[in-house]
Amino acid sequence: MLRFDYLALTRGPLVYATGLVDGYKVDEALRIPDAPPEQWLSESMTPTGIPQLELQPLGRPALRYEPYFLADGRSDGSWRLTWLSLAPATDGTTQ
Repeated sequence: MLRFDYLALTRGPLVYATGLVDGYKVDEALRIPDAPPEQWLSESMTPTGIPQLELQPLGRPALRYEPYFLADGRSDGSWRLTWLSLAPATDGTTQ
């Protein structure tokens, strides 16, 4: 049986999204460290008081997330990624 795992970030009632990931292809997947989220996910505030999350995946630059309702200015045709696929773990289980 093939199983796909995905990662989405939420905090309270907010759903977070990121813009297009440079170099990301549909058949690629994120790898996250085998550690508690506090070690690979951080929160900060913008000068205007808007909460942002930063995800530090393995093998690629950090990804900055902002609340979905603000992502990419909400204009038609803009990309907002909320679910990113996770790479399978090397031991055969999913990550």
